[in-house]
Amino acid sequence: MSTQRHPTTFSELSELPKAAFVRVVLAAGEASARTSEEVLDPKSFGSFADYRAALIQSRQQQTRFIKSIIEEKARALGLNASSARSLNAVTVEGSAGRILKLIRQVHPKSVVLEQGIMSPAQPQTF
Repeated sequence: MSTQRHPTTFSELSELPKAAFVRVVLAAGEASARTSEEVLDPKSFGSFADYRAALIQSRQQQTRFIKSIIEEKARALGLNASSARSLNAVTVEGSAGRILKLIRQVHPKSVVLEQGIMSPAQPQTF
């Protein structure tokens, strides 16, 4: 992972104690339009609308697959992960050190530090 892609968030996470509890939102890499177009032949559809609908469905499947990989790798690192159903994003909670490892493994499109330092045992006040 290049720190140039997410310099502020990466720097912020790197400066935190490795055990600091944080929440980040990772935007999954986008499904490749080129891949979908190569697999689907427009000539095999009755109309442009049918072809377009198939392209959209193919990209949605690819996006779900990418998000599932992020979730799987996060859980393998002992992190809590959940994906947004209608967004191309995965929320991950856990130690800053493990989240940095995850970012290096999955190369997200973007990373947002949603929540700063907080002890898991510390109650939240609203």
